[in-house]
Amino acid sequence: LEAVKSSNKDENGNFQIRPGRVATKLGISMEDANAELCGLLKAVGKGATFTFDQSSKPAVMVFTFPPDFARLALRSRHREDLKSSLYAILQALVKVLKILTAFGLVLSLLIL
Repeated sequence: LEAVKSSNKDENGNFQIRPGRVATKLGISMEDANAELCGLLKAVGKGATFTFDQSSKPAVMVFTFPPDFARLALRSRHREDLKSSLYAILQALVKVLKILTAFGLVLSLLIL
């Protein structure tokens, strides 16, 4: 998030960043930088875009994020955390239900 916050702004106040800048700031490969920016693009959702800058050869992806991208990205992260927590609770409940069912079956066999 800090790499994008420190990037250049366009005329609409949106942040624009290239994968090369992220790669140099974070010390990662270009592929990893592209993956990170694509993940952030997905997390931010509406308002975040990417285009290809045709002025340079080869064409380079330019990611554009709205001014409130950090809030949107954190909200997406919290939503994903909540989903994973609820899924873990559901899995635990299923296990407990299986154990209770098995215990009930064993108990009913002992009674017979």
